[in-house]
This record gives sequence, C-alpha cells and structure tokens, in this order.
Amino acid sequence: MFRLTRRYCLKLLQSQSGIATRASSEVVLGVETSCDDTAVALVSSDFKILENHRIANRNVQNNLGGICPSISADQHRSTIDSLVSECLDRQRIRAADLRAVAVSDRPGLVICLKTGLGKALSLARDSRLDVVPVHHMRAHAMTPFLTSDRLRFPFVCLLISGGHSLICLAKDPDHFEIYGESIAGSPGEAFDKVGRKLRLHEWKEFLNVHPGAAIEILAKRACDVSKYPVKSFPHTAGADFDFYSLRNHYLTKIQQCKGDLELPSFCASVQFSVAAHTCSKLHAALEFIMKSHRPEHLVISGGVASNQYIFKSISKICAVYGLEAISPPPELCTDNAAMIAAAAWKMIEHKSNSVVPYASLPDTLYAHGRFPIGVDKRKELPKRPKKRLSMKSVHGDSSIVFYNCGR
Repeated sequence: MFRLTRRYCLKLLQSQSGIATRASSEVVLGVETSCDDTAVALVSSDFKILENHRIANRNVQNNLGGICPSISADQHRSTIDSLVSECLDRQRIRAADLRAVAVSDRPGLVICLKTGLGKALSLARDSRLDVVPVHHMRAHAMTPFLTSDRLRFPFVCLLISGGHSLICLAKDPDHFEIYGESIAGSPGEAFDKVGRKLRLHEWKEFLNVHPGAAIEILAKRACDVSKYPVKSFPHTAGADFDFYSLRNHYLTKIQQCKGDLELPSFCASVQFSVAAHTCSKLHAALEFIMKSHRPEHLVISGGVASNQYIFKSISKICAVYGLEAISPPPELCTDNAAMIAAAAWKMIEHKSNSVVPYASLPDTLYAHGRFPIGVDKRKELPKRPKKRLSMKSVHGDSSIVFYNCGR
C-alpha cells in the first residue's frame, strides 16, 4: 500500500513540475556490462525502446589485439553513472517511477558483470525498485520481442556470436533446452581470427569495421564461393558445432598462400563454410526437435546474425521445417541493454521467481562467469540425422537438397 501511495504522490508532483509520465506503460531500465560494452536502455511494457545507449572502445581492443577485462571494467565504472542519468533525463523519468532495474548477471567477465550488478542494486535501494537478474544469452534469444509482435513461446533459437554457438528451444523466459552447442570455437571468433590474419583491420576501407563485417563485404564482390573449399567439414555428434577446425583450415591456407590470394573469393569461401556448417547442424537439431514440439519461429540472434548471407542460408533450412526465421536488426544483434530490459519484461509477465522484490534485495548479487542457458538435451539426439544436407544447396537461390543416410 505504501508503494502505491508513494508512486501516486510522485506522479502528482511530476504533473505539477512538468516532468513527463507514462500512464499507459511502465518502464524498465536495463544495464549490460557482461563484456566490453557499457550499455544502458529504457524499455516500456509495450516493448518500445525509449533509450538505448552503448559505449565501446574498439581502438583499445585493436591496439591490444583483443579484450582486456580490467580495462573494460574501468570503462564500465567510469561511464555507467552518466549513462543511466542521461537515459532518465532524456525521457524526463525519475528512477523512483521505474517498474524495475534489469541487469545481466551471467555469463560474462566477472569483473565486468560486477560493475553492472553494483549499479543496479544501488539504484534499486535508493529508489525502492525490484531487480531482475538476466541471463545474457537468454536476453539475446528474446531480443526479437522488441521488433516483432508475432513471436511466441515456444520457439527455437540459434545464437551465433563471437563467444557462443547454441541451438536451443525456448519454452518460456526461464526454461530453455540445449540441443546443440560448439565444442570448439565460434563463428564470430573464426571470422575475427581470419580477418585479422588477412590484416583487413589495417585497410583504410575497414578501419572502423569489425573483421567479420569486412569479410562479408569482400565476399559480396566474389563470383565464386568454392575456390578455396574445405576438404571435409568437421565431424561432430548430433547438432554440435566445431568452428575451431574451420578457422584453422583457413588460417593454414593463408599461411600456405603467403599473400597470393584472391581475397573476395577467399572471404566468400570462408563465409560459405561457416554458413554451411551452421545449417547442417541446425538441420540435425530441427529434425529431432520438430518430432515432439511445434514451434512456429526460429530466432537467429547474436553478432553473427547480422550477416545477411548466413541469415539467408538459415532461412532456407527454416522453410523446409515450416518455421519463420526472425532476426533483430543489426544494432540489436550485438550486446545491448535493450535486450536485457526486454527479457526482464518477459520474466515479469511470466511471474518469474528470478525477479527480486525490493523488500528482499540482498547485499550483493552473484556474477557468474559461466552458466548454461538451460537444460542440456544434446545426448538425446542421434549422432547423425536421418537425412544428410547437401552443403552446396545452402548457397544462393537453389532449393535445399537432402540425401538419405541409409540407416
């Protein structure tokens, strides 16, 4: 009763002082500091992004050759307060009028996660708010709720990024099942290593472009995706990936050719191989999942989801199984705080036990460096699908082709 009365009084004061209120929808503030991006966002209960801000220092990463956790944590500590204030000020919202504070707490770099968790708890205590700890990868899976009103649980999700490769079934915001994951490497890391080996980041054209995006740009200029083929794709059980083998194949090829490469064709071959391997394992997972579940959508999320060639290839597999492929716009495929807030709204809607009420706020929230997205179901899959995918058929506008495995 006290809280309702307090909110009513705040709204009365705001109406007299000219501060905007949102009678039709409440607002959640999202905080994301799981890795190198410092991000804060405001998302309303009708999944409208009111503010979405992110700070990332790519120049430091390029100079160091990768992410330094301590430097990223320093960035979070020095910018998080101003980002939160900027979001609230721009929307003329007081922290006390928020529905909750959502924050990523797993998985990620622990030293970085702690900064976001500390800010969320501090804000919640000062403004008497609930806190919603959010699984970072589940948030990626639920990102399309921000842009699509068609998406419903359950849905299949393919998460492909620089640090993750997962195929899972999202039953609701708190219950995911894993049917495939990478046993070595990730597609984003493969693109990154190959791009850096080619020194694409030193090209004037690609100075502020991620190596993976540079490979996609060059691949569009190629006429042939098979000039630098993989002799044999990785052999992994079920729907598990192995991008490490693909990465090493092309790194070795660069070393052998000693600069004598037709770069557009080489990049096209790399991109095709990643797409074909991904599609092959997605087929293996869907062949099994669709026997006992009836999802209508497949969400493709994570940084690599912004690659249009890979998205088109995956969409062809989805069509075979009667699924609609949905992917967030590129700016929401990478780490951001809007997806954290969106996931929190879904958790609130489903009355998730993970939501921490103000009255039960702990002294600290634990940051998990590693934490599975859900229950591991991979052992239930057969080692090989009943039908084998023709890798060549994922390219271009040709129809998907399968071969019987003779079992």
